[in-house]
Amino acid sequence: NASEFEKRYIDVNNKIGVIDNVTQGFLDEDTTGQTFPMLDALTSDPALAAAINEHNKMVLERNKLAPSAGPESSKMQQIDQEINTLKKSIRENLAQTRSNLVLTRNDINRQRGVLSGRIGTIPELEKEYGEIVREKGVKDALYWYLLQKREETEISMVSVAPNARIIDSALASTAPVSPKRTIIYLAALILG
Repeated sequence: NASEFEKRYIDVNNKIGVIDNVTQGFLDEDTTGQTFPMLDALTSDPALAAAINEHNKMVLERNKLAPSAGPESSKMQQIDQEINTLKKSIRENLAQTRSNLVLTRNDINRQRGVLSGRIGTIPELEKEYGEIVREKGVKDALYWYLLQKREETEISMVSVAPNARIIDSALASTAPVSPKRTIIYLAALILG
């Protein structure tokens, strides 16, 4: 799968970069008093990890001994010689690890090329089908979005509408309404 190749390629490239930086920054003659970083890219090889551990122990021992013993003392010269030997061993091991990683990176590039070639041979109809499916997905999402907005608008319109409605307009005459005397007298006679 293309994303797995990409992840592996990035991982291998990062390890190569770490090895290059460590080689340039920590394996100089000027760095005799500095400990070596224990990075994941470096500790995957047990022999390299052991050499780095031994180097760091020797550097700590040297740094502890340095204030009391001068740089000309035989013990300091012996420790410096051992540190330089360990640095040489680490440098050779890092060079071997780097060359292995470069081979791995080249293999990943080759496999990525093969995969890209396979992807390039997919028929045009399959590509068009993919485009249609993507387009349909976008249109479906847009349709559902617009439908939701329409429902929200309808709900907001209903909540704004007044609760009472006028069914018929009231009809009024221009003369004031008053009791009709004739009807009242007639009702009084009939009732008693």
